[in-house]
Amino acid sequence: MKHIQTKHPLQYAAYKGETLADSPDAPAQAAALPGDCSECPESSQTSQTTTRSHVLQQTLHDVMAKKDGYKEGGFKKKNLDDLLTNMITTDLQPMSIVEDRGFRKFVHGLDPRYILPSRRDLTRKHIPNKYHEVVQQLKNELREIPHISLTTDIWTSRQTRGFLTVTAHYICANWNMKSVVLETARIKKDHTAENIAEELTRILKQWDILDKVYCIVTDNGANIVAAVNKYMQAKHLPCFAHTLN
Repeated sequence: MKHIQTKHPLQYAAYKGETLADSPDAPAQAAALPGDCSECPESSQTSQTTTRSHVLQQTLHDVMAKKDGYKEGGFKKKNLDDLLTNMITTDLQPMSIVEDRGFRKFVHGLDPRYILPSRRDLTRKHIPNKYHEVVQQLKNELREIPHISLTTDIWTSRQTRGFLTVTAHYICANWNMKSVVLETARIKKDHTAENIAEELTRILKQWDILDKVYCIVTDNGANIVAAVNKYMQAKHLPCFAHTLN
């Protein structure tokens, strides 16, 4: 920057948003400028200087702007981080995408000042923050829904870990039907009717919709049917597809 100020006073003044007359070293700087002609018409010289300053100012600002990334916590950085998080969650992209060389090169080509968050930051900050934001939005929406039906099923992984997924189905105020996955919970206890009912009740209480459930659709497994009918005392409907199969 000192070199620009000393050797290129016109460019430095343009970058600082000053005119040469505003600079304390204006006489010396003006004398050092090439192409200075006192015989030229004032309006022509002023116009030429203004145009030249404008072009040089844009170029210098572009160079300086690309030197540093967007400020952490600033509006632009936060907005781009949010857009990245939305892309990952909407398209079910792996969080490791921010480490892919091609993707990083693509993002740098779009905006060199944007520094991608690390995979660690995505895992510990951005994705959890987005989750809590969406959960709150959905809770606010479900608060206005009088009746909700559920579908639920239990599945076991190859590592013999049991999981219970609960999906809510309801009609919005605009008469559009909507389905949302409330939770996929790990079942660490035996898959007894009582344990299944306990886990279902916990999930429904967490979403504050226990008293709004109209019916629960499941397969014909004796344990999950008993969980709904006997322990939860809710209306049960057998899954048509499971019944045919």
